[in-house]
Amino acid sequence: MNNKDPLVPIFQLDLSVPIQSFVIEFSVIKTGGLPFVPEFVLRLLNISNLSIDALAGFFGFNPKEVNLAISSLIDKGDVEYLRDGRVSLTPLSRQYFEENGKEPLFKSLGDFRKRFTFELFDFKYFGVDEKYSDTRNSVLLDVENEKRANSVSYAGRAFQNSFREIYRKGDIIKVEEDSKIPDLYKISDIRKTRDLTARVSVTFLMNIESGVIERKLNSNFPSSESFERTLTEVISSASSRSNLKEISILADYFRDNVTLKALDGNNLDIAYLLTKQFSDRVHKDDVASRIFGSLHLSANWAHVQKTLENCKKRIKIGKNRTPLRFDWLIPSNHTWGQCENIRQSLVNFLDFSAGITTKAGVVPIDSRILFPFESTPDVRDVRKCTKEFKEAENLLNGFVASQADGYVEALCLENNFAIVIYHLALPDWNGSVVPFGFVTEDQTIISLVDSFIQNTISGYTSSLEPKFFGPLKSQISLE
Repeated sequence: MNNKDPLVPIFQLDLSVPIQSFVIEFSVIKTGGLPFVPEFVLRLLNISNLSIDALAGFFGFNPKEVNLAISSLIDKGDVEYLRDGRVSLTPLSRQYFEENGKEPLFKSLGDFRKRFTFELFDFKYFGVDEKYSDTRNSVLLDVENEKRANSVSYAGRAFQNSFREIYRKGDIIKVEEDSKIPDLYKISDIRKTRDLTARVSVTFLMNIESGVIERKLNSNFPSSESFERTLTEVISSASSRSNLKEISILADYFRDNVTLKALDGNNLDIAYLLTKQFSDRVHKDDVASRIFGSLHLSANWAHVQKTLENCKKRIKIGKNRTPLRFDWLIPSNHTWGQCENIRQSLVNFLDFSAGITTKAGVVPIDSRILFPFESTPDVRDVRKCTKEFKEAENLLNGFVASQADGYVEALCLENNFAIVIYHLALPDWNGSVVPFGFVTEDQTIISLVDSFIQNTISGYTSSLEPKFFGPLKSQISLE
């Protein structure tokens, strides 16, 4: 932990944000200069009307060359002959000097047909490419129907307001750093081409000085007031009821004195937990270590992987080759697994579940990912879950969770290690939860965690149906 930085990551949340792609036809007014000879002919004539001979003498042209230079300007309507034979500027070419009076600058129309994308919250410009993101493991945000129905009109106004920004980015034509930005003359046509989504990653951070949860966008998404308001509503939609009492009871069951001390009172002593995170001794006479934040944060999952690797080195095959039970109990936390990092976690869990190779053979692992449902799910719910976590779909098992079942996430490899992550909610956190817990290799605590997992999924629902209904893929096959 960096003592100078009071912000500590607690979890990451990926959002699937609605964007739309439009083809826009438009015209711009470009101001530019002229080639060398025509420019200086006009400059001279802007000072005084001149004869053909005077112009030829100035440039060192012969009669044919000077006539060629003048005729091209006459064809464009920039110069004309006077009655006395001299050459003069026309009213059109005199306008070229109105901007600075020294050099001729002419304006012309340029027509373009380009594709642009806008986010749908406040129609901030998102880019020229059609970006589509996989919506798995993310929270899908949406906007009101009125914005979708009138998106062409919104996009037109947004394009007008953002034109200079879009042009400066080089998304219309390649521009130099000091290039002059043309004026948008008109929009001829706008057509919506596609509805898309963009993945936006948000890191939630705990300010250990104030106790306030802050958030940081991890992408170039153009945030807006509407987007921030929608995100707050999504997070706040979860129950903000405090579960501090329930987690204290669980910590007591797991003999977790560090958590009991951190929860002494009506709040969480985060500084104390972070101090203990760097301590090797948590329980008396056993080795353990603390985890603060979601398991899927890179640093925390690296800790899990290290634990798994250590197990591979020390586990030996038994005479009867009985599989080791390896369970991952998922909490009833609506933001759990809603980030791309979960995919790597599932892959690592699946790899370990293939068994541990030793000199004497392979130690089999009987793995289950125990996923909570509010009630016995229908096939649609099961399909959604297996699609969401398809990296390990063969290991997904379901159970009906009570409210009290959802506060703890646990991984337990029989007789080897256990990980407990509490998901604490307090009213001041507006629906966000703070995950924290420990890793232990103490056999007594491992046994307690294993018993907790088995008790959580056993028994019956209020309708007298078994809470545990087994592999999710078998539910699909029964359709």
